[in-house]
Amino acid sequence: MKIQSFRSLAVTRPAGSFLTIAWLSLCLLLSGTGGCGGPTASRTASGPPRQDIEPKILQEYRDRWLARLDSAQARSITEIRLAASSPPQTPAPAGSTTVVVTGRVGAGKQLVDPGSPYPWEPGKACFMIGEPKLDQESHRHGPEDAGCPFCARKARNGSALIRFLEQEQPVPIDSRTLFGLQEGQDVVVQGVASLNSVDQLVVDAERLWIIE
Repeated sequence: MKIQSFRSLAVTRPAGSFLTIAWLSLCLLLSGTGGCGGPTASRTASGPPRQDIEPKILQEYRDRWLARLDSAQARSITEIRLAASSPPQTPAPAGSTTVVVTGRVGAGKQLVDPGSPYPWEPGKACFMIGEPKLDQESHRHGPEDAGCPFCARKARNGSALIRFLEQEQPVPIDSRTLFGLQEGQDVVVQGVASLNSVDQLVVDAERLWIIE
């Protein structure tokens, strides 16, 4: 299959809503040390951290970001990654651009350190999605095998970090609280994409659709 350039996959969006792409570290995200920026909130053993958020604030954020997106128009993480690393074949469109990507929340969890909070960044509106095929990977290991290069490569190449930003910083509300997200849900995300310093695909989201 011929891979299009990153710009040819993008759709035009109005100027003025650009979110600055920050260089992130997947390693920090997976180790729970604040990969989305700032300190990591304490968390409960089986769920998001306890946060006292006013319902009005939650609803305002949901109204801003939750919207129906056409999954048929979405591209896979692999397609977006390959296009992002390829030279553009056409001039950049006027204004800023976005991509639409689809994936599964927490796909490939067995490939990362069992002690990590993957796919969540506790206390922040950041989470990981992966290609559904990652769940079929059979290369599993225990805590003593943490740092396996095979697993790290598979997880990096087939996953994307999704961030919801305000003033260029992650919103300090856990994604599970903010959107009611759960592991295993398929989602469609529209946003600004880039590859960070550890070659991880990062999408600063503008819209989110949870596929029922």
